[in-house]
Amino acid sequence: KVKFKNGTTQILPTDTAMKLANITTSISTKKVPKKLTRRYLLQQEDWPDWKNSEYKQLKQYEDQQTFGKPIPYPKGANLLNLIWTYIKKDDGTKKARCVCNGSPNRKGTVTIGETYAASLDQTGSRIFWAVAALWNWIIIGADASNAFAEAPPPKAKLYVTIDKPFREWWTSLGQTPLPEHYVLPVQKALQGHPESPRLWAQMIDSIIQKLNLLPCKHEQCLYYTNNYN
Repeated sequence: KVKFKNGTTQILPTDTAMKLANITTSISTKKVPKKLTRRYLLQQEDWPDWKNSEYKQLKQYEDQQTFGKPIPYPKGANLLNLIWTYIKKDDGTKKARCVCNGSPNRKGTVTIGETYAASLDQTGSRIFWAVAALWNWIIIGADASNAFAEAPPPKAKLYVTIDKPFREWWTSLGQTPLPEHYVLPVQKALQGHPESPRLWAQMIDSIIQKLNLLPCKHEQCLYYTNNYN
């Protein structure tokens, strides 16, 4: 039975009822893909929010001078593609992140510097939290925005392709559209490149040690000091 707005009801033929049920089920069970893509998001009502997130990411890179002035591609130069990932955080924030495709198997990836970066061992982490709880210490956490882009660039000169999101952002600033063969010189460490974690680790280590904090002997990512002034 179908009930209309005027209060009347009507019994539909079986085949019509089944088609209507299938349509209703299809609409109600429409799933969001596990991995959000720009193509999918462009079709959603909240696309302006994602677009603003793209622009926010590129503005951060501009403020950090991550990329140099767009130039024609130097023939034979180390060139990688940009990749965008889209996630929605637990608090509902829409995050667009721009990285490079620096897979070791990727053509154009040139790695000269070390790629190893130290990290806190799980045992060391547990001991740290246990001691803090035992002594009732206050733990203060902090996060660095666009952390890798604060570090210097890879040793081998790197360029990245200019993709559609960057071109749209560029013209939104009133700039002349960029030619297709133009690329971006990379002036800072860029997430996705194999050397970037190491470059960030070296930079933050030097800053921490300038604060009179020294790495522990067996846990290089835990620091201590006897100077509390």
